[in-house]
Amino acid sequence: TNVQKLARREVEFIPRRRSDLHAAVGFIGSREYESLVAALDFHFGADIPLFVVSAALRSDVPIKNGTQFVALPLTLFSFPLRYDLEAAFPAAKQQPSFYALGIDAYRLANQFERLIAGVSIPATTGNLKLGRNGSILRIPAWGPTHEQFTDRAPAFDR
Repeated sequence: TNVQKLARREVEFIPRRRSDLHAAVGFIGSREYESLVAALDFHFGADIPLFVVSAALRSDVPIKNGTQFVALPLTLFSFPLRYDLEAAFPAAKQQPSFYALGIDAYRLANQFERLIAGVSIPATTGNLKLGRNGSILRIPAWGPTHEQFTDRAPAFDR
């Protein structure tokens, strides 16, 4: 390369770990997730915590140990309601977030007094509470991954 010609010697790149990187956050898809994990591994950062959206884990890409991701509780945890919903509405398997939003809207209409009182309501899209400006705030659920078992959004949410 030009650099090698100028330096008149072979130039090598040696990856190093940055000492100021303590975590990585990615609002990315599965292809970018795979590249990010490979880059962290290459730069000796395999143990750096990684936080992503559930879309990053929606394929057959191997999941980095310790990855945390945000997902709808309806898709993350086993709810009897989810199976009833899928039986009644087969399209719910492909678009669970749409149906989860409808379920939560119905539930919130019946729990308005609790919202006004400042109570956080567990729901299928996350914990919901009333914000200062009157809007509904959603606190999403985090799904951890670890070596032997991976809590990831089920296949119908891919």
